[in-house]
Amino acid sequence: MSKTGSTKVLGVGIAIALISCQIRAGSESSGAADQILDTQNEASRAARASREAGGLQKIGPQRIMPKPQPGMSHDQLLALNRPIQARSVRLEGDEYQALDLILDDGMVAECLMIDGKVERISTRSSLLRDEKNLGVGSHLSDLRGAYPSGDVIVGDEEGRYANFINGSNVVFELDTTVIGIDCFDGQRDPCELGSEIAVRSVVFHAGRASLEKPFYGTD
Repeated sequence: MSKTGSTKVLGVGIAIALISCQIRAGSESSGAADQILDTQNEASRAARASREAGGLQKIGPQRIMPKPQPGMSHDQLLALNRPIQARSVRLEGDEYQALDLILDDGMVAECLMIDGKVERISTRSSLLRDEKNLGVGSHLSDLRGAYPSGDVIVGDEEGRYANFINGSNVVFELDTTVIGIDCFDGQRDPCELGSEIAVRSVVFHAGRASLEKPFYGTD
């Protein structure tokens, strides 16, 4: 074969080899893309299954833990799998059972039991909040903004208190240490309160809150 003929054959061989490499590379790239798509679909299916199951959802390494709710029974509180301690308390001359639950932040949720159900929960934990995400750490301005018709009740019965009540089942206890003493002597009506007074504790009732002073079994 002439030198020219050999060059043509060699050129054809190189071209075939290049085409083969392109096909193989394209096939491998397609396979990798399919694998990524399969992984994404699997993650999507797992997330959807978790939502449909209604179970605990993971956020990073932590899990959203269930919290006590008014109206729960004694057994339902135990089912939360939280550290719990039972004790007796006297309220308005009567003996009641109180169950103290330790929350994720180490704070206590004090559950007053009446007829085997949680009548109300008082806590200084910021983890228990109302439907508008207000709770310990919120300010009076936040409460007034969310509940324009709400009102502050002040008193000095067995200790000073200033509670924001909005007609719901939640009472927000304000920090009385930053409120002037003249607000509690009954001489000023209405009492002038700063908008940045913080919520110190919250009480969740089983029904509409009607008590001016929330229940606390411990200080």
